[in-house]
Amino acid sequence: MANPTQQRSSPAEKAPFIRRFFSRPSRVGWLIFLLLLGVYQINGDILVGNDAVPSTYLAAGLLEGRGMTFNPNDAPSMFVWTASTRQGPVQLQFKNWDQRPVDDPNAPTYRELRRLGALTSAQHRYYLVPSVRRDANGQPLYVNTFGPGAAATALPVFAVLKLFVEKLTGNVVAMWYGAKFTASALVAGSAAFIFLTACAYTGIGRSALIALAYGLGTCVWSISSQTLWQHGPNEFFLALGTLCLSRIFRPRTAEPAVCDGGRVEGVLGRWRWTIGCGLAYSAAVACRPTSLIVVAAVGAYLLIVNRRALLVYALACLPVAVALAAYNTYYLGAPQNFGQASAGAIVAMQKTGSGELWQTPLWLGAAGLLVSPSRGLLVFSPFVALAAVGIVQCWRRKEYAFLRPLVVALAALLVIAFKWFDWWGGWSFGYRPIVDAMPIFAVLLIPATDWVFRRRAVLIVVAVLVGWSVLVQVLGGWGYSMTIWNNRRVGYTATVEGKSSPVTVATLEELERLAQREKVTAASEVTLDIDQPAHRGRLWSITDSQIGYLLSHFGQSRERKQQEMDSCLHGSGG
Repeated sequence: MANPTQQRSSPAEKAPFIRRFFSRPSRVGWLIFLLLLGVYQINGDILVGNDAVPSTYLAAGLLEGRGMTFNPNDAPSMFVWTASTRQGPVQLQFKNWDQRPVDDPNAPTYRELRRLGALTSAQHRYYLVPSVRRDANGQPLYVNTFGPGAAATALPVFAVLKLFVEKLTGNVVAMWYGAKFTASALVAGSAAFIFLTACAYTGIGRSALIALAYGLGTCVWSISSQTLWQHGPNEFFLALGTLCLSRIFRPRTAEPAVCDGGRVEGVLGRWRWTIGCGLAYSAAVACRPTSLIVVAAVGAYLLIVNRRALLVYALACLPVAVALAAYNTYYLGAPQNFGQASAGAIVAMQKTGSGELWQTPLWLGAAGLLVSPSRGLLVFSPFVALAAVGIVQCWRRKEYAFLRPLVVALAALLVIAFKWFDWWGGWSFGYRPIVDAMPIFAVLLIPATDWVFRRRAVLIVVAVLVGWSVLVQVLGGWGYSMTIWNNRRVGYTATVEGKSSPVTVATLEELERLAQREKVTAASEVTLDIDQPAHRGRLWSITDSQIGYLLSHFGQSRERKQQEMDSCLHGSGG
């Protein structure tokens, strides 16, 4: 006979374990995080990108007590050195002072060459900007062009590495792989936050699809997760801030089970999310200054709909704002001074012949970053076009009203990227200049889910577009090399003794055969560098597109990527 005092199991407790496991969003969120982290790490690569150098070295240097600045003595790899030779001055790059210019144990080291006066000067790379501070000897100091935010996010990972590696700045492999792990974890975390945001408005399954489409079908995989750019940390904090924003305005009709235990009721609960929103969005600004637009747009929205929340939000933004203003003032001379503006004018002059930062016609930048074959968002991640449906829905349906300031911020961020002198993002993969906006695009997919799933034909088309987007990111994550397409080699020119004009050959093997027959005094590569105005039309070519090239030359691209990685980790270059 059954014990009358025995409690009956609830239907949820009787459900299969798998169903019970996946009924809790927090568990699914962790699963998405771990899955994406594994996908981002499984290629075993680092992405060689100069923009990531200062943040990586800054994180390591802070743990070694080097402070926020760099100088030629402690960081020679971040400078281009001029050496005096019999043939005239030449420029050199090297990783440390104990290296030698040639593979000869009897050759002098760079330290000895400097002591002998053979190294005459050092010019900082574009990713450093001069500081107003000087060292104890009156020598100039330099700071990270891209600010302190990205480096700060890497400190926990680097602190763990420091337990096993005595001198991080002397272990290039540990630094770069630590930087990649940091970036991968941050991007995977941003996907988990997007999933949790969606869970308050749609089912767990659909929320997971949105998060995975974001994590696997956009350039947050091929770009943001592969090295410590500004992108990964910025995306993490934007996604976290948006999760908090959604909780402030979560509809009362939301299912309690959707949010792991129900809504946080009362003013105190709402304030907790408001504080988190302000802290997260302000931290994004420390990673990338353009995120200030998001901070301002959300602040303006709170001014209209909830002034009490605005006060809490502003106070929460204050600590990071004060710290960032103090950093800019101390190192760059004024709170509004950011390194990227200073460096941008120099790079703009090099690439375009003009120091104007906002010189691109709006139509050109928009077309380039949206539909050009080698940079277009709608080419690399076409499913993101569904965000247009979400934009319409967030203005029609009250429960999605919290997305409205993000729509305004997104429009402003896109216009800035469209107008920027370097709209194509240099030697990048896809739409890197707007990849930071992907968390906003992703949450705008939430209102579009019902519309998609009610239309079978649309659902099939969307599935195909997501599949294509994931394929493109596989190409990028495994085969994207900085130079393989962006600076594609098409031949060699050789100066041959006795001939008045250079001889052009197609391959290295042909050049070697030429050198066996003739006396070659000099040789150089012929490349199609898209940073050069003469070759920038390649960005619009369908027959010479970045995706098409990677599809047809994947093995070669993979090999080139490995070569660039080995050169960074074990070679002599900076």
